[in-house]
Amino acid sequence: MSADLQLHIETDNITEEHFRCFFSSVLGSPSMGYECQEKRDARMAFQKLCDERKRKFPGTNGLLEDKWPKKAKEWYQKKYVAYMKAYPISCSHHRDISATPSVWIGEVSWLKAALFNDDDTFIPDPVEKISELVADKPIITDKLIRAIGNALKLDNKTQYKVAEADNVTKFLRGHKGKRVFSISW
Repeated sequence: MSADLQLHIETDNITEEHFRCFFSSVLGSPSMGYECQEKRDARMAFQKLCDERKRKFPGTNGLLEDKWPKKAKEWYQKKYVAYMKAYPISCSHHRDISATPSVWIGEVSWLKAALFNDDDTFIPDPVEKISELVADKPIITDKLIRAIGNALKLDNKTQYKVAEADNVTKFLRGHKGKRVFSISW
């Protein structure tokens, strides 16, 4: 199993708060553990729901849901559906970043590389180089476009697929002057 590395373009509606929230669950990220207001509200609402269930149905404490009495299950499922409508799994910051213009760079397995201490097998050289080039959310310039195009022409010694340089450079030329950042999905 691999992830896809994509380059995304920072649009006018994206703020530092978006980045902090989006990357808050990324191991090693400076934002790791950050909780935006939407996530905090959702966590508090879920805690309130759980506390209410514990008061209404004290016999459910510590039990898996499938062991709860029918009345408790029905009550909880109804309340949980309402909670999920009010607090979607991804907050607006995630949805906004996901909606930014993007281009596919290639497949990569960061996790396997770390587990097996083997970057050569699981991280294509073009993907690694491009990740380094955009690590600080640089502004797209002719120089950066050339560097990314050249990175995509590096030898790929892995089994993973990598994008064609022409497709990526064409996309980047259309967004010159904007900031670019990468996401592994």
